[in-house]
Amino acid sequence: MQAGHKGDLMRTTVLRVACLGLVIGGSGLIVASAKATGGHYQQNQSCSLATLEGFYVFSAEGLDVTTGEKIEIAQAGYEIYDGKGGVRGLYTISEGGIIFRNVPYTGTYTVNPDCSGTLTTLDQGSTEYQHFDQFIMPSGKEFRWVQTDDGIILSGDERRSSGGQRRNPGDDPWITGDDRWNDE
Repeated sequence: MQAGHKGDLMRTTVLRVACLGLVIGGSGLIVASAKATGGHYQQNQSCSLATLEGFYVFSAEGLDVTTGEKIEIAQAGYEIYDGKGGVRGLYTISEGGIIFRNVPYTGTYTVNPDCSGTLTTLDQGSTEYQHFDQFIMPSGKEFRWVQTDDGIILSGDERRSSGGQRRNPGDDPWITGDDRWNDE
């Protein structure tokens, strides 16, 4: 081996050892930080039914494979959580290009102290319940969900609206004068 290459090899080895040290040290800080904050949420923050209250907008994409075929699904809508375990909403869905507009539904939800929860809904005029697992930010301002019914691969995001304007109750028979767009 030539002397010039030996110096390059030595510098490369030193750099590799230094980078490995940084990676190991950084990993230790991440683990320590996660333990200090209680893992995935702050220990002093917990969720309850009241965490979800107000007007939320959502969108979702996925597949329906219940028939053995892959049928694309896209949907968007809103939900109104009452802070006591009840929810109602309205959505539009495209299933394989077939559109169903303004489908009203009602449901019930649970929220665990670790900010996970469940939702069960029933579309107006239907007898088939839909089930979801929810993962909620401790503030309640947003959450992620996944549908848990066999053959449905669907997940979405929801965010509490903060527009600060009251809805006109006449715009939607599902909204009363007490329902608001904001999270105040």
